[in-house]
Amino acid sequence: MRRQTLLAVAFLIALPVRADLLLLNDGTRMEGDIKKAADGWFLTDRGGKITHVPAESVKSIQLTGRGDAKDAAAEKLASLRRSVEAFNDPKIVVDRYEKFVEANKNQPILADALRDLATWHERVEKGQVKVGTKWVSPEERAALQEKALLVVDQARELLKQNKLRDADAAVNRALEPDPTNASALYLKGLIAYRQDNIPAARKAFEAVKEAMPDYGPALNNLAVIQWRQNQHLAAMAVYHQAMLATPLNKELLNNVAEALNSLTDDQKKSPVAQKAQKLWAEQDAQLQQKMMAEGWYRWGATWVDKATFTKLEAAEKVVKDKLSKLEDDFTDAQAKNDSIDGQIEQNRLAMRAMEGNRLAYDGSGKPVLYPLPPQYFEYDRANRRLEVQRAETLKLIETLRAKAQVVKQQLPLPKFNGVQLVIGVEGTPAIAPMGKPAVAPAVVTPVTPKPPVPAPGPAPEAPKIDGPANLLDELGGGAKKATPAAAGDAPKAPEKPLKY
Repeated sequence: MRRQTLLAVAFLIALPVRADLLLLNDGTRMEGDIKKAADGWFLTDRGGKITHVPAESVKSIQLTGRGDAKDAAAEKLASLRRSVEAFNDPKIVVDRYEKFVEANKNQPILADALRDLATWHERVEKGQVKVGTKWVSPEERAALQEKALLVVDQARELLKQNKLRDADAAVNRALEPDPTNASALYLKGLIAYRQDNIPAARKAFEAVKEAMPDYGPALNNLAVIQWRQNQHLAAMAVYHQAMLATPLNKELLNNVAEALNSLTDDQKKSPVAQKAQKLWAEQDAQLQQKMMAEGWYRWGATWVDKATFTKLEAAEKVVKDKLSKLEDDFTDAQAKNDSIDGQIEQNRLAMRAMEGNRLAYDGSGKPVLYPLPPQYFEYDRANRRLEVQRAETLKLIETLRAKAQVVKQQLPLPKFNGVQLVIGVEGTPAIAPMGKPAVAPAVVTPVTPKPPVPAPGPAPEAPKIDGPANLLDELGGGAKKATPAAAGDAPKAPEKPLKY
């Protein structure tokens, strides 16, 4: 019986089949049309429900035959109907149908095809457009879009209040008539990201990218997600697109700074990383000039006021001096360790040579094994002493590395924290309904808005810097209020990274 089942399955793999009965191993009987799948069968019942049936669950298949010409023609028309669902231009669909009608003039499904063609001609004549899966007039589309915009605005406000469930429901209402609504898809991505549903967030932002290929905030968020998925070089490529789409955007350039700092040495050598690095350096130099005019200075992947920047630079110099001394000690220890390794290897080579020379032959040709010379054991004792020195040197190297990490943490404000941020609801694209002036996207300003002007009264103090404050205290106390940039200030040149 098993052999017969296998033969039936092998026959069905070769040809598309119809079956009216699947008998499963547990005795279940399933009726409908079947098609071969990679790991079993798809069965479509009379109600149109499709069920996947694994091959190992099938005991036998009873066929009703191969079908007649009418069935084959009907399948062709059904296939055409499915294929045109993806098109947004009805003229293309009309062309497809006209070719189909010409090729099937004598088929029984010609009348059905001509009715379909008449429907598509009507859509062309009325200038209908596709919204989601429906074809509507331009006026109906504008009304749907306007209604969707109101719902999207509600969703934005709900998301600002962190009401994720309500916001998601509103977004779904906006997407129901038009699944390609970029504004709703953007919010959909933000909601999924906040819920830590990274695959769903990526899918939403990729849909925004498809609808708006050059929209910077969506590209930024997609790159952040790719980075979280450890697709670092792919993220750098998308960051590059985002910088081209939205030049001099502060949040975007901060993220790229974090990403470039986190790349490995090998990744930094890749063409995509070098391309992103070059564009970032060009744009960030311009951004620094604009930000300094407002009293803000680049500090790693963030910005600080003039007074804080001055103190952080002084603190960084103290840290670098300490690291420089540790680096010198590290270099000496590493050189000593390399020297010890070389001496150990030389001694081992000499010992192996002595071991090879022990074997000799007497006058009769009989092999004789001579004892090892005293020098052999001197080499052995020397290597034991060297191994002890090597262990001590390696321990010293690890200690120096640990000290370096402690010293780095003495910076009052670290330059990088390893975190890349998505652009939130302020980045939602605002799409105007058809026939109305376009509304500018929420995030298009290339330069960060100026800091808010405080109300009249005592000047506010600069934000407090978290972290160890001993270096700032040693250098003159806490942060002062922000000071406008001097006229001759220029962006600070990138510094050579330390070895460890």
